[in-house]
Amino acid sequence: MNMKSIEDVFIHLLSDTYSAEKQLTRGLAKLARAASSEKLSAAFNAHLEETQGQIERIDQIIEQESNLKIKRMKCVAMEGLIEEANEVVESTEKNEVRDAALIAAAQKVEHYENCQLRYSGHPGRAVGL
Repeated sequence: MNMKSIEDVFIHLLSDTYSAEKQLTRGLAKLARAASSEKLSAAFNAHLEETQGQIERIDQIIEQESNLKIKRMKCVAMEGLIEEANEVVESTEKNEVRDAALIAAAQKVEHYENCQLRYSGHPGRAVGL
């Protein structure tokens, strides 16, 4: 994407965030099924509901701003984080070891997601505006 303005940066960040959240809905559903602890599975499902709400908010922003054209792209960072979580599932048995590794993977996702949401709301923050 050729970015020439803060608006272009905003659209890029929003598009990337939208992709990340969409990918995360699929990833969280898989993690909820993979967890051995009912409590952890419930936490993944709760996060899934929050993520679906974030997608709905982005959809509302796009609908309200008729000149806002979100770009079709894939968030490669989220793709990588989800792939790491999938590797945990594939390389562990369904027990407390897997759950511990899933928690670590989920924390990475959460940190990335927080960063995405912070800068998508105000891209000027990234450069001190």
